Amino acid sequence: LVIILGGVFGVLTYLFPEQIMAIYVPGKTEVIRLGAQYLRITALIFIPHGIALVMSNVVRSVGNAKLGLYVSLLSFTVNIGANYVFIFGKLGLPAMGVMGAALGTLCARIVELIVCAVYLLKVEKVLKYRPTGLLKLPQPELFREFRRLGLPAIVSDSLLGFANTAISMIIGRMSEEVIGAWAIVMVVDRMCTVAIQGATSAAGVVVGQTVGEGDFHRAQHEGWTFFFLSLGLGVVAGILVLLVGDASIGLYNITQGTHDTAVVMMQASAVVVCFQAIQSTLSKGVLRGGGDTKFLMVADVLFQWCASVPLGILVGLVWGLGPFWVLIALRIDYFIKSVWLTFRLKSGKWIHQARKLNGAGA
Repeated sequence: LVIILGGVFGVLTYLFPEQIMAIYVPGKTEVIRLGAQYLRITALIFIPHGIALVMSNVVRSVGNAKLGLYVSLLSFTVNIGANYVFIFGKLGLPAMGVMGAALGTLCARIVELIVCAVYLLKVEKVLKYRPTGLLKLPQPELFREFRRLGLPAIVSDSLLGFANTAISMIIGRMSEEVIGAWAIVMVVDRMCTVAIQGATSAAGVVVGQTVGEGDFHRAQHEGWTFFFLSLGLGVVAGILVLLVGDASIGLYNITQGTHDTAVVMMQASAVVVCFQAIQSTLSKGVLRGGGDTKFLMVADVLFQWCASVPLGILVGLVWGLGPFWVLIALRIDYFIKSVWLTFRLKSGKWIHQARKLNGAGA
């Protein structure tokens, strides 16, 4: 699936980078030109990054979370080093600017793939992956189980990706100050929510293994444990956004208007991040680990496409409200899903155990 879908998106991105950029920032010729340079190189990233993610998540699903940690640290180091060399033209190489940033990311993703492949094929002893497995089709029973539990998760994440694309299109049609401020806020958001992402991954693995063992009572207890953990992490992350945000804004060479907009949007982000922690841990961790993928698919589609996207258009492009309310509107699904998924957790109806399959290769 990764090879097929990654290949399709890679080819489209390589062939039509200008058209893709124009969707996000219509009329901004220089931004489109630079963005097209970046996209043409990053088109090569989809397949290696996708395969590395699959390998890392497969290993994590059987309780080995260290590989993902080590790969992320190595990828981060390679990315920073390669960016420095290629962007600014070090070690005798020409300065490549935006293209250098894309090339640095490509190098990091290739390193990820190599490390994951070597580990999975040469070191890992539980799953016993082999390249020849690509030539064998799984049993029909496995396809049915994938359709029941796995396919809704793919549909859900795909629609979320398209919704994030729509949000980027909305931001791209606003003022230069809002576009610049949004980019800064998103960087700080990712930096301050790393622990939330880790808790989400851990919740999926822990709860998934408990449900697989058939201990539903313990799975319910673990679900509430991760809920309260996410609540605490969300509060801490919100405080970090406020503390780190102001200092981070000062590092950028931006206009006063962009600076003021970023400050306001950072305050909104501090409010949003608490609910982001709850909905992320429940939707992508606890409930997904319990196999509740169909319910989550409906929730993602409903609240992203029927709330966040239309409300963002109204607040940002029609009513012209301030940047604080623009960010709140674009993330309103976090607020709704936090409440919605908490009630789902309480109901206990989120636990769906995968059926055991017969025969080898299951």
